[in-house]
Amino acid sequence: KVSGGPVVYNDIFGGETYDARLEQPGWAETGFDDGHWDNALIKEEPGGDMASQVLEPIRVGQTMKPVKITQPQPGIFVCHFDQLFGGWIRLGVKGPEGTQLTINYSARIYKESGLIDQRRHMRHGIEDGTYDRELETDYYTLKGDPEGETYEPRFTYHPVQYVQIKGYPGELTLQDVEGCVIYSDADMYGDFSCSNPLLNQIHQNVTWTLINGSYGFPLDCLHREHWAWTDPGTVAGSLYTRKHMPLFWTKWLMDIADAQWENGAIPVIAPYYIDFGTDPAWGGNYPILVWYLHQYYGDMRILEEHYAGMTRWMDYLTSIAEDHIVVEGSLGDHMVPGSAPGEEEYLSSETPPQLVWTGYYYRGAAIMAEVARVLGKSEDAGYYQQLAEDIGNAFNKKWFNAEKNIYASGSQTANIWPIALGIVPGENEDALMKNIINSIEKEYNGHFHTGNTGTNSMIDVLTEYGYGDVMYRVVTSTDYPGWGYMVKEGATTIWESWGLTNNAESMIMWGTIDEFFYNDLAGIKGPEYNQPGYMDPGFRTISIMPYVPEDLEFAGASLRTVRGIVSSNWKKKDGSLILEVTLPANSRALVSVPKIGLSDVTIKEHNTTLWQEGAYVEGVAGITGGIESTDYVTFEAGSGTYKFQISGSD
Repeated sequence: KVSGGPVVYNDIFGGETYDARLEQPGWAETGFDDGHWDNALIKEEPGGDMASQVLEPIRVGQTMKPVKITQPQPGIFVCHFDQLFGGWIRLGVKGPEGTQLTINYSARIYKESGLIDQRRHMRHGIEDGTYDRELETDYYTLKGDPEGETYEPRFTYHPVQYVQIKGYPGELTLQDVEGCVIYSDADMYGDFSCSNPLLNQIHQNVTWTLINGSYGFPLDCLHREHWAWTDPGTVAGSLYTRKHMPLFWTKWLMDIADAQWENGAIPVIAPYYIDFGTDPAWGGNYPILVWYLHQYYGDMRILEEHYAGMTRWMDYLTSIAEDHIVVEGSLGDHMVPGSAPGEEEYLSSETPPQLVWTGYYYRGAAIMAEVARVLGKSEDAGYYQQLAEDIGNAFNKKWFNAEKNIYASGSQTANIWPIALGIVPGENEDALMKNIINSIEKEYNGHFHTGNTGTNSMIDVLTEYGYGDVMYRVVTSTDYPGWGYMVKEGATTIWESWGLTNNAESMIMWGTIDEFFYNDLAGIKGPEYNQPGYMDPGFRTISIMPYVPEDLEFAGASLRTVRGIVSSNWKKKDGSLILEVTLPANSRALVSVPKIGLSDVTIKEHNTTLWQEGAYVEGVAGITGGIESTDYVTFEAGSGTYKFQISGSD
């Protein structure tokens, strides 16, 4: 039997209309009188196979209070939160029956009037005729309970930083309002911190952006695009936050596989309920993601379940390639900084999109060769290995200028993308890297000039190739464009574009910077994403190798793996450095202790000498050997907790 209820209207974009006068207390309890309810109609079944939900539910994960409430106009209250989040407010209210509240949400506010700014919400709603109501708005009608009543919506979410309430009876106080942060209930353990407050704030902005984008799939943004793009920045940015979310990613891979077209193409949005076409770079993340997650979690089933789909994807790319160069697509290097905020390029005019597409074709073929080998498909492995070599040769033949040591136009993305892929001729790598560094430091005054593919590649390789100091200066800059600029402008999340203008305030695309924090500053190496390196699956073998900038006093991070917690924390002390490392059970690691410019070094583990006069000294349980290089002394270590202290002469 069925009956109307208090939820009169409900929508992801539009919010909820709730009339508390229509509540029927006890309707779900035994003995309820449903004599006035209608009989349910028999409908055709939807078809398909019923399957259990794979991932954790979306629920209220935390709550927070507004920092202040203002009253810019009579009868209008505005709640101010110091963090942008996705969710809603829980509102306590007491008033006459039939009183209607209008609750508007936004990430922005007009400084002059003190009212919230919903212009971008309206642009995608009332103006184009899609909706006949305000977007990001809930309506609540009181039932008049003399004890008071509490309201919060459900099955929707809003961008919450400023909440405007109209029609509230009496005076709204901080005690009446609570912010509810909602996201997939995945394990959010792990964090990064260091002695630089700017980097800590950037990291927190990344973490909040991940939380805001965890809604059963990697949500694009809170106010405009309630779907999941497969673009390079969104995927890598989510992964580099280093949260232990195997069910989240397993489910989204199912969405991508379900979305695949008959011809093998992968749409740029999955689940596929809105059609924006396909693209070789966006869809190219499918095999990359499968391979990355196999390494991260050590799950063979991921490879087995998606092998056929990845094969079909590679066949599709082959069908749109001419002489191994992919010539069909719709996107490219996305959201390149401009000369000023608001002048960003949606698609790069300086990096050929075919160069980006062909790079993903190469990366996919190289990954398929590895996957086939792991699965024992030797014939397929040979085919894809040869295909990757042919694509790499064609890539270099078409775009590489060996005399100038540049690719195509010599843009930062055109040059750094092939380095990340590992297809640059070895004798040209150093000269090419110098051209990239020259572009960053001189041409663009210490800044990236890259879109989603190029930025990921920069973060991947700068420190690895000995330019960690350049990467550090880029990320600590507070000028446009950059992460520090966002913080200076008051951001509490990562923006869609380098200059906010009319773009989304919370989008994970540039969250890739967390890889620099975890991978380089803390030194906990994860799987390669764009690069061809291979990590022993499931953190069975771990590499710890921190990069120590001159002006940082300490840095560290921890993360959860399938084997347990991994942590790496270092601090400088009296001209020496202390590195504390925790390695989980059933794992081994190569732990590289930075020499921080010291020579004739001595290293102790707690109080026991481990390295002296250029040689490894036995005697520490769990440590089985060591070797010295220019910048590090590296030890072989088993599971456990270690405290290394290095000293030496300047």
